[in-house]
Amino acid sequence: MRLTVSGDALSEVTYFVHVPEAFGRRFQEMRSANNAIARVASLAAGVLYGLGGCIIGVLWLLRQRRLLWKPALVAGAVVAGLNALAILANAPQAWFGYDTAQSTGVFWGQQIGVAALVLVGGGLGLALVFMAAESLSRQAFAGHPQLWRVWSHEAAPTPAVLGRTLGGYLFVPLELALISGFYFVTNRYFGWWQPSESLSDPNILGSALPALSPIGMALQAGFMEECLFRAVPLSLAALIGERFGCRRALIAAAVIIQALVFAAAHANYPGFPAYSRLIELFLPALIWGLIFLRFGLVPTIILHSLFDLVLMAIPVFLVEGPVAELNQALVVGAAITPLAVVLWRRVRAGRWLALPESLANVAWQPGVAKSSLAAHGPRAAAGSWTANMQRALPLLALCGLLAFIVTVSFHGDAPPLAIDRAQAEAIADAALKERGIALGPEWKRFAAVRLASEDGAAWAWNKFVWREAGQEIYHKLVGDWLAPPLWEVRYARFTGADVADRAEEWRVTIQGNGKLRQVGHRLPEQRGGARLAEDEARTLARRAIAERFALDPAALREVEVKQDPQPARIDWRFTYADPRLNVGKGGEARVMVDLAGDEVVGYGRYVFIPDTWYRAERDRAGRLSVLRIIVALAFAIVAIAALIAATVAWTRAHFDRRAFWLAGTLLLCAAILNTINQWPALAMRLQTAEPVIMQVTLAGGGLLFAAVLTALLGGMFAGVAAFAAREHVTPGLDARALWLRGAAIALVVLGIDAAVGAITPDLAPLWPKYDAENAWLPWLAPVLGAVKILPMIGLALVALRWLDRITAGWTRRRILAAVLLMLTHATIAAVSADQWFDIAASAVVGGAVSTVLFATVLRYDLRVVPPLVAVYVSAALILLGAIGVAATLAVAWAATRYILARGEIPQAATQPAAVPGSE
Repeated sequence: MRLTVSGDALSEVTYFVHVPEAFGRRFQEMRSANNAIARVASLAAGVLYGLGGCIIGVLWLLRQRRLLWKPALVAGAVVAGLNALAILANAPQAWFGYDTAQSTGVFWGQQIGVAALVLVGGGLGLALVFMAAESLSRQAFAGHPQLWRVWSHEAAPTPAVLGRTLGGYLFVPLELALISGFYFVTNRYFGWWQPSESLSDPNILGSALPALSPIGMALQAGFMEECLFRAVPLSLAALIGERFGCRRALIAAAVIIQALVFAAAHANYPGFPAYSRLIELFLPALIWGLIFLRFGLVPTIILHSLFDLVLMAIPVFLVEGPVAELNQALVVGAAITPLAVVLWRRVRAGRWLALPESLANVAWQPGVAKSSLAAHGPRAAAGSWTANMQRALPLLALCGLLAFIVTVSFHGDAPPLAIDRAQAEAIADAALKERGIALGPEWKRFAAVRLASEDGAAWAWNKFVWREAGQEIYHKLVGDWLAPPLWEVRYARFTGADVADRAEEWRVTIQGNGKLRQVGHRLPEQRGGARLAEDEARTLARRAIAERFALDPAALREVEVKQDPQPARIDWRFTYADPRLNVGKGGEARVMVDLAGDEVVGYGRYVFIPDTWYRAERDRAGRLSVLRIIVALAFAIVAIAALIAATVAWTRAHFDRRAFWLAGTLLLCAAILNTINQWPALAMRLQTAEPVIMQVTLAGGGLLFAAVLTALLGGMFAGVAAFAAREHVTPGLDARALWLRGAAIALVVLGIDAAVGAITPDLAPLWPKYDAENAWLPWLAPVLGAVKILPMIGLALVALRWLDRITAGWTRRRILAAVLLMLTHATIAAVSADQWFDIAASAVVGGAVSTVLFATVLRYDLRVVPPLVAVYVSAALILLGAIGVAATLAVAWAATRYILARGEIPQAATQPAAVPGSE
């Protein structure tokens, strides 16, 4: 029981069960096997089904004019729309997490924003899976009925569709009986643990419309998982097998593989042993795969969705009342909808019909290919104002450079990190040796940079002092009371001891000047120690304050004494305030000491922040969070639009294949090398309660998959951009002229950004980043990171090329272009802005400048984009060192030379355009 007294009033009475740390760590170790199985399956599904089927497969289908995307978009919007409505309906329950420091408008903005993200992002993601599954299965299984036509007035009133629909319903009780029998036998006779309560969530009753959540989740699980885990792999196996003459063998292998992957992907559900869920779902997945092969997606989608709906909707049928009856009716209505549609079509038709051959997959034919001219329409001529702007560009660039130099701070507000990893580790080793600590060979040592700017609580202390006490006091306190950039050295064991004992760790922090800041010792909960009385513990704490911080304990005010009894010792925390230091209105400079028995295991300094400041900060952050949700939504839409544009350009052969392979290979190699180079940062996050080899393998696999996906998308943007940059050029410009022009534009934009930043107050100190220092080879990190500029160049080129097309060469829709550029600047600013003024100023000023530059310079020759992006990005890398700047400029220079070497695209070149048929 926990009792809390606020002043003279009892403010909290909480009953809880204390779970021993040893149990928690053993449970974590046990659960790690479940999670490992699920993550391996997820990686396999991501590579085979996601990358192979939903991305490469969709691109292949689009090129073959066999992709139906419009019905998939509608289906994705319906499923995602139900889940978005469920989020809004869950608002009554979400109020329990409402932060009273924020307005109700912020609360509703966040709810609506999240629902919008689910609708747009989820809808598009589901649509991708649906279109891949339907189009691949249509190509692979000629005898199946066309999925998007099964509810049409011609197909629905047929015995073929009725049988598939009824089959889905009839298999539900069989599956429920199978699962129930499996649970009964394994739990009773084999001692397995499979809590059935994880299959339903009673919290849905807190929703304004509880039926929405199980309906939406069941439909998403049934539709998406059957498409992804059944249709995609089996269709790919059929198509590949047919190509190489082994269709039956590959399908048979795929049936086994898809069942294993599907069952393993659900292994992270609560259950013991770790493979219990795999065995439980393997047979059903095998049966569902065979059903798909014979009858198509309709029965498996109905079966899977109804199976999940029955389990998820159980709480809805455990309550009574008019509202409960309404929700129960909604669940029943959703469950019978497939059958009701078929019967309704039967009534409308007046009799049962035969399924027309034209509605079978074999009868579907792609649309006729059209031709597309690469020639450009009329373009706005360069007037006198354009010529004047281009002549004035060097002078404007010089002004921008001066503004950038004058207004931008080239040094951070925190002390530098002057020592490297090896020096920090040597200092940490010496600190432990000085204390008589001798660690055995089973102890592993890792080190990484720790920054307050990456820690929410520590960064709040810095911002409070910066704003409330002023910059002068802040600079006095940082490095002393406020932690500067630190090296943190970790000593931990992953083998050679019981998992409960492996909770013990040593952590040593060293300041950038080599000064030891803290030695922390984390002890297992069950470790024995002294049981000191309060006065004895206080004496030790005051002595530690005098020795560690050179402070007079008598000059400090005791703020808090916290006793934490452990099974074999008593732990203490003493907190003192130093009233002599000014850290801002209402704040206090505090020091704390942690004792485990009679050992000082931790000590440190921090700034106490009053609740009024925290609440005001959360209110401001809440308002900005709504905008950031809008920004995320806008970014998702723009990114998807750019991806669609790139895909369409690829299908029309407006694509530079060589650029695709070069950029993709560079990105993939750089990502792989960077993953290896970032090992020290990964090692700092390893859990001592889980097998280390498993953690490293899974993390490496996930990073490799992300690298392949990034390389594929980055290469696609590069291929489209390399073609687009050569479609309309200004004759006579060589690499030097393009770089001078691109750099000049970048300097103008940098100067404007710097001027806007100079008139807005700094709400937080400027801290440099030390990502390179966290790497194995710090000098290699910025070199590898420079390759990331290629997707940025590609995205910028594609966006500007489409902006040129939208405005028809700046002959129309100019206001729309200006608005789009303003929104782009607002989106970029909102990612890191601390106040609304930054976003508004960036949108208005940046949008206006970008509009002028696009109209007068950029649209005439997009080959200036690589140097523009490189110079602009390099400005942000100045604080990180010359290597990053040089590597970034070198990559952009190579991109410019490549585009020039490929030559201009002939204006009247005719290219075949792949048009998806029968949407």
